Amino acid sequence: MEEELKSQIEWMEEDLRQLKGQLSSYTKPKLYRHYKNKKYYIIKGSCMIQIDDEWVDAILYRWEGGEKLFARENTEFFEKFKLEE
Repeated sequence: MEEELKSQIEWMEEDLRQLKGQLSSYTKPKLYRHYKNKKYYIIKGSCMIQIDDEWVDAILYRWEGGEKLFARENTEFFEKFKLEE
């Protein structure tokens, strides 16, 4: 019986090590707060948008609780959104 308990404990310890490894690879997304509506947004990536017939770099982002994506020119994004520490 004692050997069986030791074996179970070893399995549980291995499971715990694996779970810790999975958790360490998770990174919490950075939240940006809009200056006016005070909602939080998450950057999803980058893209290009056209402004006055010229293609410019832009930020692709979404509202923290939503799925709809938005795009805004880089400079404008960082003027209106501040990183929450």
